[in-house]
Order: sequence, then C-alpha cells, then structure tokens
Amino acid sequence: MTASARRDRRPDGPRSARRRRPWPRRLRDHLRGLDRPRKTALIVALALALGGVLLVVLAPPPITAIPTIGTPREDAPQLRYIRSLPDAGDPVLSRPVGLAVGGSYLYVTDSGDAVVRVFSTAGPDAGEIGRGVLKVPTYLARDMTAGTLLVTDRELRAVLRFGEDGESLGEIVPSVETSATWEPLGIAADGQGAVAVTDTSETHRVLVMDRAGQVRQTYGGPVSAGGAGGVGVSLDYPNSVGFWGEDLWVADSNNRRVLVFDAEGAMKRLIRVDGIARGLAFLEGESEDDRFVAVADALTSEIVLLDAEGEEVTRYGGPGGSAGRLAYPNDVVFDPRTGQLFVADTGNARVQVWGVTWPGESDGPFIPLPESVLSAMRLAGALLVAVGIALAGIALWPRRQARGTTDEVGDIESFTAI
Repeated sequence: MTASARRDRRPDGPRSARRRRPWPRRLRDHLRGLDRPRKTALIVALALALGGVLLVVLAPPPITAIPTIGTPREDAPQLRYIRSLPDAGDPVLSRPVGLAVGGSYLYVTDSGDAVVRVFSTAGPDAGEIGRGVLKVPTYLARDMTAGTLLVTDRELRAVLRFGEDGESLGEIVPSVETSATWEPLGIAADGQGAVAVTDTSETHRVLVMDRAGQVRQTYGGPVSAGGAGGVGVSLDYPNSVGFWGEDLWVADSNNRRVLVFDAEGAMKRLIRVDGIARGLAFLEGESEDDRFVAVADALTSEIVLLDAEGEEVTRYGGPGGSAGRLAYPNDVVFDPRTGQLFVADTGNARVQVWGVTWPGESDGPFIPLPESVLSAMRLAGALLVAVGIALAGIALWPRRQARGTTDEVGDIESFTAI
C-alpha cells in the first residue's frame, strides 16, 4: 500500500478531531464526563494528597537540647533550642547586638543596618523602627509604662526615644555634665520611671536617672564614695545594666565581673566571670526559688547561668554555628509570657530562641517530640500522598466503553473501543 493510500485511510471523524484538541481542553472534557462515583473518588484523592503534603511539610523539627558545660544543678531550669530568627524569607540580620521584649514583640538592634528590627515573640517579622534616624544602635530597653522604646547609639552618642508607632521622640540628655566623649551603651528601664545608662567614655560609669534625664545616682567614674549620690567603684567598660527588683546589676566587662548594687547604691555582690560579660537577663518562674540570671559571655561564646546569689550553675552553648552553638553572643532577654530566652548570636548574624523549662514543670509548648514520632509523621504524610495519587489515577483512568450502532433486533453492526 502506498503512502498516499495510507494517508487517505486516516479517519476524519470525531476521534481524529479529539487528537487535534489541546490537552487542557481534553482534560476538561474528560473531567466533565466523569460520573459521580469517579468525581467523589477524585475529590477524596486530592484531599488525601493535600493532607499528606501538609503533614510532611508542617511536621515540626525536633527541639534539641543546648550543649551544656558541666552538670546543671537539679533546681536549675533546662534550656532547649527552638529556632532562629529571622524566618526564611524575611530580611536577614546584619549584626544583631541588643535585645528587648515588650508585650508580644521582640526588638533587635541591627547595628550593621542602622535600624531596630521588630519581631513577634512567635517569630514572624513585624517591621522596623528608626531607619534614617539611627546610625549605630547598640542596646535598647522597653519602658512599658511610658510606652516608649529607648535606644543607645554609639555614633550619635545619644539615648533616643521612640513611640510605640516608631515615631522619634527625641533624646534623653542626662542632667550631669557629660564629656565630649560621652558614649552611652547599656540601658535599662525599671518601668517605674528610672532609667539606667552605662557611659563607656573615659568616665566609665553608670547613671541612674528619671525619664527627663535628672540623674539620681552615679556609679563609678571620678565620683568618690563620699560624694552626694555617688558610689565609688572602678569600672572598665560597663556593657549592659539591668534592674532586678530593688537591685541594679552591671556587667563590668573588661574587669570580667558582674556587680550588684542595692537601692541605696551600696555594693551587695561581686560575681567573677571567666570571660567577658555582656548582656544580662533575669529568669523568674512561678516559685520564689525559680530566680536565675543569664549572662552572655562574648569571649567563650557561652551563656552563663547564675543563681540569685551569683553562684554559677552551668554554662550553655559554646563556639559554633549549629543549633544552640554561639559566636560572640552580645545580649540576652527573657520573655516570661512565652517562657522563651532570646539570644543575640552576633557572630552568626541571628537571634536564637531557647525554651526555658523549670524543674517539676512539664515542657509545655516546648516538649520535644521524639525523632521516631517525627519520622512516623513524615512517613504517614508520604503514604497519604501516594494513596491520593493512586486513587486519582484510578478515578481518571479512561474506561473502555462499547459504542456502535445496532439494528432493531439488537445485532451489532459496528464496534469502536474508546
């Protein structure tokens, strides 16, 4: 048979027309032609596949224990690594330095990007504050009763105030004479009108003042012990400061110690730190005995856990870039609302989130799922996807139907399989 004869025998009927139609149209027509049982099966298949994908994707990662140096005391809280910020897809951090928590928000100074980043304590990015105003922001504090955010800036040599909406509210200028090298660094607010600021210029001191800048107490610097409102103590680069009850805690970094002063300004305690103390965070649980202090040690890349009396309980972290490991951490802050400890992991350009669990309490939202459970969840999700795909294939598979013409007595004259 010649090629022209074979071409002449190609069908020109409806089947030929179907072959020439685009596949989306053929699929649409095929779906329309499905009977009710097959449509129901297809819907179930899609639901199973979608559920399996969600189970695989949303299966939480295991919450891992943070490496410890030494054996923690039985009365000490347990810290577990939860996650790191920012989340994937959010703008990255350049150099996170200082941290503060207020309400449901976490505030992070990014000195490399000259801005304060704002995150929900649950993780998502929530905006920024101070772009175009700040130069090199360092530490910050949230004054909840005043509704302000206080930020120190090393290049501007100033303490700046911002409203809850991010509006710049000017500076806090101390009432005492400041030198040309005035360099505020650490800052804290007690929520009752007192603001403490460390000055790392040649004076190396701590000023405690009200919100208007009126200085009430001075620690360190050239002020003698007998001076009015002054406490004579030698400080060397006091980094951070924090109010805890009636006491004032100061991280005296280059002297490798933490100092504790009472409300009258008398020194209560001197705590030696092997490395360089930076940020301070105060951990409090429901029990009166659940009172600990977390200190960021930038030299050893660890978080030192102290009890309320200043005795070292254990150390967490250690140098590295993996989960729970740190690189020159600079600050820590505790959120009692969520039981989370946030760590400014400066060298790794991230903020780590650690869960805090107190002795005798359940892990609550931070209970780690065993890896076997997580693997089972992912396997179940994969099986659901496979079953959904198989069921969809069965529902969409073309049925072989007899189509033809019959005479009055039912004899088949022609038969075509589709």
